[in-house]
Amino acid sequence: MSDPVYDAAVARYKAMHSKESNQCIEAGGYAYDYQPPQVSYANRQSQVVEDSLRTFIRAENAASNVLETLQMQRQQLRKANDDTWKIRSNAIKAQQQLKELQQKAWKKKQCLYAVIAMLAFVDATLFVRLVHCGGSFFCRRSG
Repeated sequence: MSDPVYDAAVARYKAMHSKESNQCIEAGGYAYDYQPPQVSYANRQSQVVEDSLRTFIRAENAASNVLETLQMQRQQLRKANDDTWKIRSNAIKAQQQLKELQQKAWKKKQCLYAVIAMLAFVDATLFVRLVHCGGSFFCRRSG
């Protein structure tokens, strides 16, 4: 399983460090013989650098995955917060509507009690008139 990002990074690293040679380096007119390190030491150092680079790339990928997950969770939390505020505002509106309905019902109840009282008064008046007039709503005056 090869990682193209890792392979490209390793290729760049190898290209930059492949200029090791057994040539003389001249500095200030003096010639110094360059002694390359032992092959095993150089190979170990290359492996260490490659492992470090591989670890860095894996850590960077893991960090980007964690960051992406955190951003998704942040969006979910924001959406949940918005939904919570909508629910709260809907609950407040519902409470106001219930209060209005209760007030309307109470007013209608009071009107019905007033109609009942008026009809009871009319009924009592007519009953008294019936008793007073001897079974007729209209009393005959004898004069």
